[in-house]
Amino acid sequence: MNAPTSTLIVGIGNPARGDDGAGWAVVDRLDPGRWPDVEIRCQQQLQIEDAADWSLRRRVIVIDASLDGPPVQCRRVGLDASGAEIGTHRADPRAIAALSRTLWGDSPEVILCTVRGESFGFATELSAPVHHRVDQLAGEVLDLLRSAS
Repeated sequence: MNAPTSTLIVGIGNPARGDDGAGWAVVDRLDPGRWPDVEIRCQQQLQIEDAADWSLRRRVIVIDASLDGPPVQCRRVGLDASGAEIGTHRADPRAIAALSRTLWGDSPEVILCTVRGESFGFATELSAPVHHRVDQLAGEVLDLLRSAS
């Protein structure tokens, strides 16, 4: 098995639920070959099993759709997991990072990047406003990668 990269980017969501696929759409705009020490993946949701992988990383960038908040936002997530949830259909990045530290003694810097969605019904296309936001957020994620290299 290959050694893990120092940075992991995870696009979260369900592309069959309209704007919930925004995390995957942002990841699709990144060029994985350009960043040799970055692993990029998509998954429907975070899971407790992610904590083991996260403990081996220096930084994890989670990209997801949000129901509210600013149209586009990237913010560092602390290790205070109070109020953070881990359930069968939702896992808060704070909880995954805290679990990583508790079980494996280390956790990465976690950055949560969100795109505010408009429509989460059954659809395979993003809404018009979210198309623009996805492009904007992809630029912000690229800026984060450039600032770290």
